Amino acid sequence: MTVTSATAKVIAAGDGVATVFSFSPLVLYAASEIVVTLRTAAGVETLLAQGSSATTYSVGITTYPATGSITYPAVGGTPLVAGSHLVMRRVLSLQQGTEVDNQGGYHPETMEDEFDKLAMADIQQQ
Repeated sequence: MTVTSATAKVIAAGDGVATVFSFSPLVLYAASEIVVTLRTAAGVETLLAQGSSATTYSVGITTYPATGSITYPAVGGTPLVAGSHLVMRRVLSLQQGTEVDNQGGYHPETMEDEFDKLAMADIQQQ
């Protein structure tokens, strides 16, 4: 994979009907890497939790790493009203967890993933 977008966040507008919102072009390696904030028409922001209720969101991705969508509300509840927005940000852990052994096998896909995560972390810090 290659990081082809310097997008740090995606903002989706409510219309009173839609409940599924794409966070493309953000690519995630795990569902826990997205932070979703509800911004009302008055500008009040509320950090949302991932879950399965009328006040939470769920993440829809078939395989990782990939882009996908969130469903808000996750179950039941009222669709996001016109004038409100969902702000979706990728938030990566700023730790490097891959160990490359001296004289071990070379795995290009492992290196590519680590380089991609470094680029994404740089974008996150902008």
